[in-house]
Amino acid sequence: MAKTKGKPRSIFDDYETSRELERDGAWVTTSKGYEFKIARIGGMNPQYSNYLIEQGKVIQSQIEALQDKAEEELNEKNIGLLNDLSAKMDEVMSEAFARFIVKGWRNLYDREGKEIPYTVDNAIKLMQMHDLYNELYPLARQYSTFLVSNLEATAKN
Repeated sequence: MAKTKGKPRSIFDDYETSRELERDGAWVTTSKGYEFKIARIGGMNPQYSNYLIEQGKVIQSQIEALQDKAEEELNEKNIGLLNDLSAKMDEVMSEAFARFIVKGWRNLYDREGKEIPYTVDNAIKLMQMHDLYNELYPLARQYSTFLVSNLEATAKN
């Protein structure tokens, strides 16, 4: 049992997540020092999953139709179309992340030194940088990002 200053550490500090942080977002810092406010994937954020399901159904039916065709006629055109649909699914996932998970940012600047305001359209553009998306995605899945014990730190920001 871990102790802090004479009293045992509370299990709630380690595992209790905040519905508010899950829904409205918690501040995280990327490995390069950029600050983003992100909501949780799942939890109190069903819009993200619902959007993926809706968009995914359309793409999945197109993929299945092409896979059947590709098995009959394994040619460059069909393989290319399958690759295009796979790329489209990646775009849908990053767009869903931008729309429903990214809630804001601080101190982001473009190449000319102008601050980039938070908008959904700007978030969609930023999430097209796959390395940024790939860094933020696991943080939005980790329960530790949304702990109640993080509320104090978030309130100070």
